[in-house]
Amino acid sequence: MITYRDLRQTPIPHVTEDWIAADFTPPEALTSEMAELLKFSDELVDELLAADRCVFSVPMYNFSLLSNFKAYVDQVVRVGRTFTFEDGQFKGLASGRKVLFITSARDRTAFLWIAVWVLWRVVRLTRAIALISQL
Repeated sequence: MITYRDLRQTPIPHVTEDWIAADFTPPEALTSEMAELLKFSDELVDELLAADRCVFSVPMYNFSLLSNFKAYVDQVVRVGRTFTFEDGQFKGLASGRKVLFITSARDRTAFLWIAVWVLWRVVRLTRAIALISQL
């Protein structure tokens, strides 16, 4: 089965303080409002975790990636779903996927900026999210 998600056609909402509070609330303590805030994120995480391969095609504009892709990363980096803490360390829970990241850039320098941004952003958020382990 192939799941196709066009971030231009289906904009990803950026996280808010309320979303972060909901994400860090234990499932049994979630209010209906908190659960609603996490509903779309749960759908994105379920898609990611169900995949055995992921292909991301993201152009670079003005030395950065689209904010929609950043919002996607923020929505799928979820405590207890795609990473956890063990012995004071971050541990990725999304391992076992092959990932292909396709981008466009004018030259090698721009491409390196993209690679650095993706690695920095994802690793900074999770320190170990296994999603990027095969880039």
